[in-house]
Amino acid sequence: MSTVDALRQTDGRFVELARVLELPRGMFIGRILLPGSLPQIMSGLRLGLAMAWMCVVAAELIAASRGVGFLIMDDRAMSQADLVVAGMVLMGVLGKLTDDPLRHAEQRLVRWRPRFGGL
Repeated sequence: MSTVDALRQTDGRFVELARVLELPRGMFIGRILLPGSLPQIMSGLRLGLAMAWMCVVAAELIAASRGVGFLIMDDRAMSQADLVVAGMVLMGVLGKLTDDPLRHAEQRLVRWRPRFGGL
């Protein structure tokens, strides 16, 4: 959904210019559509990854017989707060480790995007 929305929000001035200059379809996609929509596509990928992690954790917390979420619930039932916290930290680290490659790819692919506060 984010990708389709990003493509639709490409600056109309550039699309019109491409039509006036009669750019070939491949060049239009590579020079206008992709650079114009890539920041939002990358944001959508990162948000999708975060949502996927939340769904995995929720599924493990509710109805799994193994996994980090199951271990957290099992340790909670056994009143082992240190292991519950360790499981939560582990989930945060795993989320960070999966987000970092996408963030680095975004920084390489979208060099023209302004950075705010080192985000």
